[in-house]
Amino acid sequence: MLKNLNLKYVYDTSNDDLIEDLFVPLLSESTLYFRGVGYFTSGWLESASKGLKELVKNEGNAKIITSPNLSQKDWKAICKGEKAKSNELLYETIRQEVDNLEETLTKKTLVALAWLIADELIEFRFAIPLNKKGDYHNKVAFFRDEEKNSVVIHGSYNDSKHGLLNGESLSVFCSWREGQKAYINNHQNKLLDIWNGEDSFFDTYKMSKAIKKKIVKFTEYGERPYESPIKKKNRISIPDGVKLRNYQMKALKNWMEKKKGILHMATGTGKTFTSLAIAIKLYKKVNKLAVIVSAPQSHLINQWAEESRKFGFKPFKCSGKWKNKLISKIQNYNLGFKKTLFIITTHNKVSDKDFIKVVSKINGNILYIGDECHYLGADKFSKALISKYNYRIGLSATPRRWYDEKGTKKIIDYFGSRVLKYNLSKAIENNFLTEYKYYPILVKLNKYELGEYEELTAKINKLHYRHKKDDEEGNDYLEKLNRDRAKIIKKAANKIHVFKEKFEEFQKNHKSIKHTLVYCAKGEIDKVHDLLLDLEINARKIDYETTPDNFSKKRILDKFKKGEVNVILAMKCLDEGLNIPSIQNAFILASTSNPREFIQRRGRILRPAENKDYAKLYDLVVIPPINYKYMEVSKKILEKEMPRFSEMAGNALNKYEARKKVLPILRKFNLEFLLDLKPWDIYKKNIKNKEV
Repeated sequence: MLKNLNLKYVYDTSNDDLIEDLFVPLLSESTLYFRGVGYFTSGWLESASKGLKELVKNEGNAKIITSPNLSQKDWKAICKGEKAKSNELLYETIRQEVDNLEETLTKKTLVALAWLIADELIEFRFAIPLNKKGDYHNKVAFFRDEEKNSVVIHGSYNDSKHGLLNGESLSVFCSWREGQKAYINNHQNKLLDIWNGEDSFFDTYKMSKAIKKKIVKFTEYGERPYESPIKKKNRISIPDGVKLRNYQMKALKNWMEKKKGILHMATGTGKTFTSLAIAIKLYKKVNKLAVIVSAPQSHLINQWAEESRKFGFKPFKCSGKWKNKLISKIQNYNLGFKKTLFIITTHNKVSDKDFIKVVSKINGNILYIGDECHYLGADKFSKALISKYNYRIGLSATPRRWYDEKGTKKIIDYFGSRVLKYNLSKAIENNFLTEYKYYPILVKLNKYELGEYEELTAKINKLHYRHKKDDEEGNDYLEKLNRDRAKIIKKAANKIHVFKEKFEEFQKNHKSIKHTLVYCAKGEIDKVHDLLLDLEINARKIDYETTPDNFSKKRILDKFKKGEVNVILAMKCLDEGLNIPSIQNAFILASTSNPREFIQRRGRILRPAENKDYAKLYDLVVIPPINYKYMEVSKKILEKEMPRFSEMAGNALNKYEARKKVLPILRKFNLEFLLDLKPWDIYKKNIKNKEV
């Protein structure tokens, strides 16, 4: 939505890229682009193509008012002539410009322009002053999104490639900013008056059918560079040319037998695709179906929307002022105007009483898809698990909740048991995921951190054995102590120093460090970023402060994919949903004992890509110093860190090389057996013994 963009009040070519920083973000969030401009060249389309593609995806369109490029002789003829003569001269001028398109435009841009006009996604009208002494010289752009938020930009910039070279500045006005709505309405009304030929200063001419036909002929030069907006009958189906893998077919068959169940599939093996295939199969069986998808983070909504469109669904994203629009869509669905309803939202919203109240009005069959369903066992999200949804799919690489048996039970009771388990080793063996090497990097706690860890462990143990389960205050305090203790490992003081040393070594030994991910602990990302900048590394941060909206995040990820950004630093916001197969390397600085986190992170780098033989995973593993005063707590630290090591090393190409790295420290504490204990082995042992 436009409201989610972090828009400045003024943009200028001295400090900003007007296309990338302003036009592309605005077009990407809009359903209407209304432009009045003195000069327009189709070369501008090439520069803004990324934003225009998103406008098309949003089922939007563009209306452009501009001046024809008339010669002085033509102007004189129009001044003397009547309306018919003016039309004739205008037609001839534009016809000549169309004839020049084939020579002046690249084939790609020419085809794009032709298709946009053919599909009526972009429409031109031409304005000529009634006084015949000047031309249409206003430069204003109006953007509107599906929630009716509006933005107006006003300034001296023309929509031409040459315009990008001038010293230009643009003022930005937003409908949600105090005192700016009247300004926006005035500009919108002015554009509408000119467009409809109701302005007292201009004559407005439509593009003739002959001119349009001449331009549309260029569509013969290439395919439509975007998904067709033309509605097709029975288009809800698995995309052409796509075939389900054997294990996906098995999941579909098993689910259709039970009509509910969990797809327990390794990250990167196609959970989203499989669930959409199930939705198609179910829709064809029941003939009318509402689908509700919820995901843990807002950026995943856009990914679900993009994937669902490939299957022919028309997704409705619940963001911004969603309520009235959703009520309207549900009414149309209930009245039989639509056979499908596809709603995408977050776990937070799907658990909200207002959302539940609205979707409870849906008549008939509802399929609920819980993406990363392990989240839904938490108290605040489990309110979403209502009986109204008679068909259910849970998706997760790690459906069991870590140290939350009650939450795990909620998930299984609601979604049902697993209908498929497809683990990482099978995916690698069958070449659906790439192989990888695992490099543990040992980081020692200092004696102060070890002492603090011991002190917190003593408090946790004392409270754990004494407090009652229904003691809310005691539970909150226990959680705080556990978080404080975990922070000691996540933010171990030696990590930054060791990381710098190892990254310099990594840089020295690799021809290219492109497509590298670095996972940081909360509060540490700025330190790591500064360190990489000192090493002259082109690195960008993705966190909730630097990239507050999905568009900012997408821009950085696009540059990362192209190799324009070498390294991305992230925290938890990329644990789910990042799909960049070209990622080659990952450094994990944020240590955790929760398998959900590190299994998801490993999955980020294992998607196959061209010229990617294997991926590399560098993991900073915290170990205690040898201090006989703290022997027991030192063992506890290793018991928390080693299961992650065991999981990561277990499927690695260099499994035994990695083991040699940690074996000496384990021998000193007589803990060699930890080499083969996976996270859930330790979990079961601790639950049984009530250890922490």
